[in-house]
Amino acid sequence: MFTFPTTFIGSAASAEDPTDTYGEFDGSNDYVTVPDDSTLQSQAGASGTMSIAAWINPSNFTTKSAIVSKYANGGADNAREFLFRTLDGSNAGKLILGVYDTSSSNYDSARSTNTINTSEWSHVVVTFDNSESGITNKIQIYINGTLETMVRDGFSGTFSSIPDSTTAFEIGVFGAGSQPFTGGIAEVRYYGDVLTADEVTYLNSLGASGTDPTTTDLEGHWKFDEGTGTTVGDSTANGNDGTATNITEGTFWNP
Repeated sequence: MFTFPTTFIGSAASAEDPTDTYGEFDGSNDYVTVPDDSTLQSQAGASGTMSIAAWINPSNFTTKSAIVSKYANGGADNAREFLFRTLDGSNAGKLILGVYDTSSSNYDSARSTNTINTSEWSHVVVTFDNSESGITNKIQIYINGTLETMVRDGFSGTFSSIPDSTTAFEIGVFGAGSQPFTGGIAEVRYYGDVLTADEVTYLNSLGASGTDPTTTDLEGHWKFDEGTGTTVGDSTANGNDGTATNITEGTFWNP
């Protein structure tokens, strides 16, 4: 999927933290909404695929916290697609992707074995591949470039497909207010295909700088580098700009 720069040799690299520009979410009511668009629907259907990458710096794991979602809280079944978040309690610091199954009306999920830390930047990636059998194969999570051993949660049936809904794509929350994220988020990317391990390694090595790999499957890229206002711009040609809601500009934008 990527065309790599010639300087990349496929080995792990030390990533630069994206602390120069990011959004600081207050864990109360800050969030970013991106209107639904066909370019953000690759995960839907019988053979849906997607990948989501982000740099996150959580302040705590007191509650479950949404990183990226397309999932209506309490809405109709066909308004629920996916929810990528951090966990709390005995699984505090672990990452989980939940997906809604059209045929069974059940929520299925798989989570990481390892944890991320608070007050520390981590590069997190989740991929979903509905051409694979078994939910643990469909969902893969990477932490700082390393593929996790997945643990399946949710129902025990055979997964069918994610519904194709008009639910908004959200960052730092799901359902316009549920499980708000506390801490920093930067460099959110949405791909309409499944990233390979080498591609994840390269993204992790980019940190806050570097040349994005050439790809036709990057459908949304929110850098959080505006520094002012309420627009979180999409740097792809798709124009999937987001709107930051309930923010205080002086504390949300960094620097």
